[in-house]
Amino acid sequence: MPSAMYFYPFNDKIIDSGIIGNVSAKFALHCVAPTLGKKKFAYLWKMGADSSTFAQYMGTMDRIYVLGHCGPGEDTLSTGIAGADFERSATELADLFHQHGLSKVSKTHIRIHACHSGQESAPNASDSFAEEFKKAMVTLGYKDVTIRGYKSGMGYYIIWREGECPWLSASDANNVVQFNPPLD
Repeated sequence: MPSAMYFYPFNDKIIDSGIIGNVSAKFALHCVAPTLGKKKFAYLWKMGADSSTFAQYMGTMDRIYVLGHCGPGEDTLSTGIAGADFERSATELADLFHQHGLSKVSKTHIRIHACHSGQESAPNASDSFAEEFKKAMVTLGYKDVTIRGYKSGMGYYIIWREGECPWLSASDANNVVQFNPPLD
């Protein structure tokens, strides 16, 4: 049976909601998660230095959604609020998946649920966060994981996840950028 997990990769417990200001990470993560279906939530501050949190995510139907903020061509994912642990580089994020038990033979889909996470800064300029994350995962030996980023703004889940609904302008076919390792 497919599994869905919503992951907050920061130790800071607040995030800029983008709508109503600073909110608790738990509130934000539950607002982007679908209200229907089985899901799990993972918060870095509860996971410790290492764990087996991601060990069961093996199949092509499994999804791990990573919450954060991003901009075109940015090399970090953030909470949007300056704090002790408010940014995560693509390499640091990949290291978290490794430290918390993601199998090297996993075929799961990791979706960077952050605005512009799949958009480079300009044509032929710096790569998107999702592209950099894909490279970091391949460097660690994850050759079958699918990474997805988005070229537009993302939002809260209402009926569909904003940015993925086929009937909203923000989610046209050009919005989703999917990277399947290995690198070409």
